[in-house]
Amino acid sequence: MSLKNWYIKQQFKSQKDELSKLSIIERRKRFELTMSNLVSPIKAITNDVVMPHNIKGRFITQSKLKKKSVILYFHGGGFCAGTMDSYLNPCIDIVDATKMKLFLPEYRLAPENPFPCGLYDCVKAYDYLLGLGYKPENIVFIGDSAGANLALSTALVLKKRNAKLPSCMVLLSPCTQVEMYDDDRIYDDIEKKDVMLSANILRLWTKAYCQGSDSKDPFVSPIYANLTGLPPMLINIGTDDMLLDTARLFHTRALDYGVDSTFLVSEGHFHAYQLLHYYIPEAQVIMKSISKFINKHLTQK
Repeated sequence: MSLKNWYIKQQFKSQKDELSKLSIIERRKRFELTMSNLVSPIKAITNDVVMPHNIKGRFITQSKLKKKSVILYFHGGGFCAGTMDSYLNPCIDIVDATKMKLFLPEYRLAPENPFPCGLYDCVKAYDYLLGLGYKPENIVFIGDSAGANLALSTALVLKKRNAKLPSCMVLLSPCTQVEMYDDDRIYDDIEKKDVMLSANILRLWTKAYCQGSDSKDPFVSPIYANLTGLPPMLINIGTDDMLLDTARLFHTRALDYGVDSTFLVSEGHFHAYQLLHYYIPEAQVIMKSISKFINKHLTQK
């Protein structure tokens, strides 16, 4: 584990107890502030659009990129936070690493807009790209945390309506199951290692997102879905992430359903560390693996 990774973990750890006590709105403000303070020295070109149904989105690109391919990025934030602005710099880093144009939709957030509002917006974002002339085999889904959940749920909706699916998916520190056990003591050991997440935080987000919907609904918790026919996927998560066990179980279930799934575990890393691509050397290494994975499946089409 690099010194930079260790230092950043200590910073998050020192704030964890305070963050656990904040309301969703307060956490959203803190999330936006933290993410907006991320910097990137990389140049990029942005173009904001408004899709049908007044859904905002942002294209992020650089010159001389693959014109026919695009990443549809689903941002994280516990279904309750995240915007085009707060995710700008992490997405710029992904564009630079993959050499692909990226589209970042700003889906509606809970608790004001619970399930299935955000999922509806994500499906519409995929339809929007198709309307622009992008072919499914040239579209890649990438999502982090709750965004990875939405990437999977979007693919499941597309499968249900017999639509063509994207070429592949990359799931970073994915939330594949929002259902929580009643007894918090079950989470004691894994919660001690995680410098960001806690059972309290996960319950807060789940309640805000579901609001009466069944937490075992496959479109809420994709781990319960029939995964047959989903595109190849790469899952990356750190050993110090509370979502590690469910991510591993999801990978196993994907394999059981015949999905081409690759599972990469990063030793000593925290939840969604991949977003700190510019700051953490190990995140740069995993981004190279992600780029290689994407190129492999794009060239197969």
